[in-house]
Amino acid sequence: MGKGNIEKAGWGKLAITLIDKKREKGGAVRVSYKPGRHKQIAESAFMKKRGMGVSPTEIPDKEAWEIVNIIWDAPEDEVLSIGEVKQYPWEEYGEIMGLRPCDDCGEMVSVAYLQVVGDRHMCIPCSGYDE
Repeated sequence: MGKGNIEKAGWGKLAITLIDKKREKGGAVRVSYKPGRHKQIAESAFMKKRGMGVSPTEIPDKEAWEIVNIIWDAPEDEVLSIGEVKQYPWEEYGEIMGLRPCDDCGEMVSVAYLQVVGDRHMCIPCSGYDE
């Protein structure tokens, strides 16, 4: 995500696209969680407590590790679905580390995220735009 070689679509799925930026013409593979173990996970003490609104930090480690071990102990082919490597055009966004204060609220913002409204440079919330 930070280096642009993992893409998360933001659709709420347990899946990512891994991008090989060194491969000629770009290449990527989609990796997703298979639903085979979801019933075990849903019935775990951890998930039952989360469903009741208990914070993860308030759940005993033993119960948290139960859910980790459901995945850890399962054969890989029962947990992950790994797609074929496909051509994947990607765009280099350049340096995003430059910072500038928002002309409205004054908070520091990565230059790559500033919105230009008239002659003012603003963070997304102050600009009125969604992104």
